[in-house]
Amino acid sequence: MKELVIHLKDKDWVADWMGHFHHIRLSNVDELEFVTAGLVNQPPVRFSITAHGEILSVVDNRTDHPATELRIPATHSLYRDLNIGKPYKEP
Repeated sequence: MKELVIHLKDKDWVADWMGHFHHIRLSNVDELEFVTAGLVNQPPVRFSITAHGEILSVVDNRTDHPATELRIPATHSLYRDLNIGKPYKEP
């Protein structure tokens, strides 16, 4: 199954895109906080984002434990709503 892996790196969420990390944003999301299920090997998670689509936090919706990596299947709506941006540079 095709999937996209996103990671939390130094307070920024990035996607592993073709072997390189890139900044990501969400588009077509009407809420600044929402819960989604159906990610690979992950319980439902709650996203908090800015009005510009930057991901502020992702936590397990049941335990509030922060997530640091998510695997988003190509069939999930989040996969379609992710915008891959400029390359991530280590601070």
